Amino acid sequence: MILFLDIDGVLHSQEGDSWEDLLCRLPLLHEILRACPQVEVVVSSDWKHSTPFPKLRRMLSEGARDLSRRFIGVTPKVPPARGQCRRSVECRAWLEQNGRQGLPWLALDDRAAFFEPGDNLYQTDTLTGLTAADVPRIVARLKGEA
Repeated sequence: MILFLDIDGVLHSQEGDSWEDLLCRLPLLHEILRACPQVEVVVSSDWKHSTPFPKLRRMLSEGARDLSRRFIGVTPKVPPARGQCRRSVECRAWLEQNGRQGLPWLALDDRAAFFEPGDNLYQTDTLTGLTAADVPRIVARLKGEA
């Protein structure tokens, strides 16, 4: 199972106003990953354009080095065709480029407009990011229970 991960609006509020708030929801992501050992993470966030993957991996596994190997890459920058949603296109392109088409996936993002209707998306609240209430719901989706 692949988890495509956005950062802004997921690991912290999209409206975060201090550096202390940056990635403040990271422990919740770690909780999800520990509950779902079969899940690998691909960063779909726009952070991939400004932060090299090795640095993203270090940041996202901060305080949980045992999870570092589970962060396996970033989605490619692929311009969507007219009418297509860009993150959806990028997620599918990553699956194809890595020989994983047909593998189940879930996108964790705060922007539904970036995805096609029917995509396997768990949408967070852009003003809060992940919450403790989201964790069991996401775990259930990742385990195919919901």
